[in-house]
Amino acid sequence: MTKSAPPTQPLNHYVTQAQLAEVLRISERSLARMRSDGIGPIFRKAGRRVLYKMEDVEVWLNSRCFSSTAEAKEAGLR
Repeated sequence: MTKSAPPTQPLNHYVTQAQLAEVLRISERSLARMRSDGIGPIFRKAGRRVLYKMEDVEVWLNSRCFSSTAEAKEAGLR
């Protein structure tokens, strides 16, 4: 039986919690809280590691577009 070769390119469309926190300029704790509350981007678990697919993050960000702070408050966001 032949072992398959590992992929030559990393799954770079997935990022860790630390990487996403840096991109969004928020703390890792904030991301963890959003995950716990069910209000953050969709995530995946690989063992203990939390991974985010950047396409899902973009969808999540696009769902949070507002033209005023009043509109954001109506949606339940601060």
